[in-house]
Amino acid sequence: MDRVRPTPDCGEFDMLAGWLAFHRAILLHKTNGLSDEQSRLCHPPSELTILGLVRHLAETERWWFRMIFAGEDIEPRWCDDSDRDRDFHVTSGDTLAEAVAAYREECDASDLIIARSKLDQRSAQTPTARTGKSRVRAWASSPVTAARTSSALCSGCSNWRGSSSLCPKVR
Repeated sequence: MDRVRPTPDCGEFDMLAGWLAFHRAILLHKTNGLSDEQSRLCHPPSELTILGLVRHLAETERWWFRMIFAGEDIEPRWCDDSDRDRDFHVTSGDTLAEAVAAYREECDASDLIIARSKLDQRSAQTPTARTGKSRVRAWASSPVTAARTSSALCSGCSNWRGSSSLCPKVR
């Protein structure tokens, strides 16, 4: 994925898709050259690891685009009722290569859904029983893009190779 910013004169669809692609590429760029051990490092007081972040963003793509928007009857990759944050909770057996492959797979699936949809198309599922309202595709793109943006810009992301310690929650 290339880190190319969308041009300011492109249409709304291309703008949303462009920013999503841009922030996805930033995340993947941050993982280049990291070892599995480095991907499990955290910067206290945070317990966030880049491995957990990549897995979480793969789960976010899966949730918003495949499960909510497209209505696919699939299970989350990592999270379940016993641990809704399992994507963040990495083990010593989890690898960055597996997480990046899952992330790329989910991004590819999301891109197919985006290409087949319109900005005002309603989602097949509701994100919560609380609202009972479906969402339009443009709305579903927003939290995914926002998650990428905040993750890519987090202060510790540029220091994953620096002095840190293994996250105490790595199992």
